[in-house]
Amino acid sequence: MDKNILGADAVGVKMILLGNEAIARGVIEAGASVVAAYPGTPSSEIVETLARLAKETKQYVEWSTNEKVAFECAVGASFLGVRSFSAMKSVGLNVAMDPLMVVNLCGVEGGFVFVVADDPNCWSTQNEQDSRMLAAAAEIPCLEPASAQEAKEMVSYAYDLSERLGRAVMIRTVTRLNHSRSIVELGPIYVKQQSPKYHRLRAGFPALPKHQRLHEEAAKLQDVMGECPFNELDMRTGARIGIVGIGNAVNFAVEAISHLGIEKEANLLKIGVINPLPVKLLKEFLRDQDVVVVFEEIEPYVENQIRSLCYDLMHKPRIVGKLSENIEIAGELTVEKAVRVLSQISKGKSDRASEESRSEENKLVLTRDTVLCAGCPHMGTFYATRRASSKTKGKVLISGDIGCYGIGVYPPYNLFDSHICMGSSIGVACGYAATGYKDGIICIIGDSTFYHSGMSALINAVFNNHNITVVILDNSIIGMTGHQPDPGTGVTATGQPTKRIELEEVVKSCGVDFVECVDAFHVKDVIKAVEMAMKHKGPSVVISRGECAIIRRKRKKDTKVNYKINIEKCDGCGVCVGLLYCPAILKEKSEYRIDKLICAGCGICSQICPKKAIEMEVVTN
Repeated sequence: MDKNILGADAVGVKMILLGNEAIARGVIEAGASVVAAYPGTPSSEIVETLARLAKETKQYVEWSTNEKVAFECAVGASFLGVRSFSAMKSVGLNVAMDPLMVVNLCGVEGGFVFVVADDPNCWSTQNEQDSRMLAAAAEIPCLEPASAQEAKEMVSYAYDLSERLGRAVMIRTVTRLNHSRSIVELGPIYVKQQSPKYHRLRAGFPALPKHQRLHEEAAKLQDVMGECPFNELDMRTGARIGIVGIGNAVNFAVEAISHLGIEKEANLLKIGVINPLPVKLLKEFLRDQDVVVVFEEIEPYVENQIRSLCYDLMHKPRIVGKLSENIEIAGELTVEKAVRVLSQISKGKSDRASEESRSEENKLVLTRDTVLCAGCPHMGTFYATRRASSKTKGKVLISGDIGCYGIGVYPPYNLFDSHICMGSSIGVACGYAATGYKDGIICIIGDSTFYHSGMSALINAVFNNHNITVVILDNSIIGMTGHQPDPGTGVTATGQPTKRIELEEVVKSCGVDFVECVDAFHVKDVIKAVEMAMKHKGPSVVISRGECAIIRRKRKKDTKVNYKINIEKCDGCGVCVGLLYCPAILKEKSEYRIDKLICAGCGICSQICPKKAIEMEVVTN
């Protein structure tokens, strides 16, 4: 079915959608006019979808330079009475917390809703952050959907709630919902003239009385959220096991109940309101349970509050969850985990047979190393950086950053000595330098990450004259999250041409005296540039520029360059595998070969081979 229907007034049409696409449809149905975000898996497809449909929906959609700017952009539109939207991943909320902790006090005018996608199990994130905690810290309403259909409907509800309360509203999702597909029925599109209109000054100051007012309105918020239709209670006569499922986690509970055949034993409460929790509903539910099982991701956030409520009720059911160590604190919730927990406290059938079966299946699943794509320009820069730093006495410290090149922290690269968060490589390197470390300091950062949060750290390095070398990996795109444009591409989120921000000029304008731009696929040039940069006193920058392998492969359709290994010249030294670690180079028994289906023809391997055993061949379709 044509995905452009997502932007049309097609009431009743059913489509198979990603959770993220369903959320995007919800934003369209809610009539949001301004959308601003920074891409971050697992949230990226929400705004990608809105950007693709922007011409049809007449929404303004932008990829902002970072989450803080995106949040502020959306809030600005809301201040003028226009419905606005933002989306980010869990760690992106950290970047946006500064404006959030003031907007919660000053309130909004037009509806403002933002989605935060948490990532249980760290599928694409450096940590398991539970954003529900930050919603509670900000004292704003927070909702969590259990399905794609509910996610779509929840968006419209959130806008009505935002305008009713004059507050920002957060919707928390998890990877499993964002990236799973299910049938979603489209609803009507909200149509209302939203011309920007001046409203009274919105400011978070004076903060003290505004914070006091926030607490005074807590009872009103509790009443409003207690009526939320996304909380569902299913009570069974005589059942004494109470199961609480939070958002998407309720699906694991439902499947486990069915698997064990304990439908008559279990009462089920589905909670879609995270902050504030529906206290009256929870108290009604908790009174009649002997055992309460709490399924949620990631932290025991609701479990903690349930324990407090039971204390208030002077009722002491056995509470099973993460705090009781029946459910693992870390990692993603699964049906298997839910079955194991419920089988221990119910009369349901044993799950030992299916567990043994799954154990055998897992043995058949091969482990796979974390590697860069074949033909990735970062591989050559990794190799060159290691070569350049090896010529220096002592141990050169290398701080890494967030992006595709974050793989450099893993074996066999083992390149980074630190790897924290977006833009941190330069800041951490400043700290290394501040200690007086003399053996050399390099930080590696991507072009989009530099625009996101690296510029201020580079200015800090110049301001304080830190002796560091910054290597910027410029692949001309935001590669890790799905090839969204950044300020250096000259294209907006909706594909419109715009002024291209020249990376070299930005770096020079920050006050850096040594700036060298090299081709990432010319390894010797990169080695030379890094060596020269490290000899420079004060901050220096090397821009290693090479197009993303996936984009390059799409563009070159007619002629393909492959490489092959000349067995007569190859002595099996393993440099190509051990130092480059390209997935196209394979070792079979004692011989090396190149997989022509995977090879992208970048030629980096042929440049580093000591025996010149890797040779080029051209294949014309």
